[in-house]
Amino acid sequence: MTYKTLITENVENHSSNLLKNTGYKRWFIADTATEIATGINSLVFPLLALHFMQSSASAGFLVSVSSIGSLIGLLPGGYIADTYNRRKVNLIFSTIAITGYLSIIFAIREQISSGALLAFLFAIISFSTAVLAPVFTSSLKQLVPSAKFAQAMGANEARSALLALAVPPVAGLLAGISGVFPCVVALVCLVSSIAVFPSLPLRTTEKLQNKDGVLVGFSLIWKNPALRTLMFAGMLINAAVSTVMLVLIFSLKQENVTVFNIGLVQTAIAVGALSGAILSGFVVPRIKNGVLIIGSLCWISVFLCVVALSTNILFITIFAAISVVPGPMLNATLMGYTLSITPAHQQGRLDAAMSLIASLAAPVAPLISGIGTEVLPGKLAILFAVAFIVVAVLLCLLSPEIRTLQKGRDWAQEEG
Repeated sequence: MTYKTLITENVENHSSNLLKNTGYKRWFIADTATEIATGINSLVFPLLALHFMQSSASAGFLVSVSSIGSLIGLLPGGYIADTYNRRKVNLIFSTIAITGYLSIIFAIREQISSGALLAFLFAIISFSTAVLAPVFTSSLKQLVPSAKFAQAMGANEARSALLALAVPPVAGLLAGISGVFPCVVALVCLVSSIAVFPSLPLRTTEKLQNKDGVLVGFSLIWKNPALRTLMFAGMLINAAVSTVMLVLIFSLKQENVTVFNIGLVQTAIAVGALSGAILSGFVVPRIKNGVLIIGSLCWISVFLCVVALSTNILFITIFAAISVVPGPMLNATLMGYTLSITPAHQQGRLDAAMSLIASLAAPVAPLISGIGTEVLPGKLAILFAVAFIVVAVLLCLLSPEIRTLQKGRDWAQEEG
């Protein structure tokens, strides 16, 4: 009996209705708990660093260390997720992160303002949560039938959009009372994940003869023309989105727009993303994904041009929110398609490789947005982001594999 046969039999035992699929629902709870902890990190780490170090430069360095910890954790995380028992991996690295949070709580209570200690704890927690990400993604293939990948990805995108709206203000409110509280919440979330994850009906991977190397994810991307194009396009899109967000903040601040109104723009963008995430569960399975990808990128480009040329804060808010609506659909398409075509025993490393590639262009965004806002009037620096997306559109148009990509519900035909 082959590995693929074992996995197929395992998946067929689960309900095709996600609401009745007990394994998927438990996975969703555990993954959500871990994502909440990760979301808390992104806001609380900078605040704690600034509180302890009393210097923006020092705080920025500590946050950079945590980002490096995340990047370092991706590749080994993918390999570990594909090679070892995922229940044990989740237990070990969640426990490491929990220990890190307990140490931070102790440092807060005792007012230990050691930059080296904070950098170490931030890096350890970020490394551990980065390892956990491919563990969850690679587990999903054993719980959901291929025909339901698009729906599952749509649900995940909606969940992520909701958390993006809810976690920062709640974490900020808790941090305003005491830095201990958000750390306690993150700790409780990881404990919840540890409690739920062992109940997932997963086949253990530690018994498999997995001889592929840690870099097999990059090889899988390169050998698949559609996936290769999507990853290059995704890298450009990520850079574009980061550029737009920073240009809006810098330019609106220069125009003396209040911080509250800038926050409203960010909230409106999050609402637009949530709307797209809700729609993705219905759209991705029903529209040819080649048409969806190219159409979505054109949609984003057009509305970003409107934002770049607008001077009224109301118009900027509305069109910025409209521009991001297709974003979750693109994410659901990419993640669902790769989940469908990738063997389960290589899924973790592919997810890690994709995350690393997608983040490669991220350091360019602050440079473009900062210099562009200084040199160009208004929000015209957003046009640099539009140029990135136009290049992504051309890459997709030139790829016959992208143009002919099937509907989400037909991805199962691509599997294997």
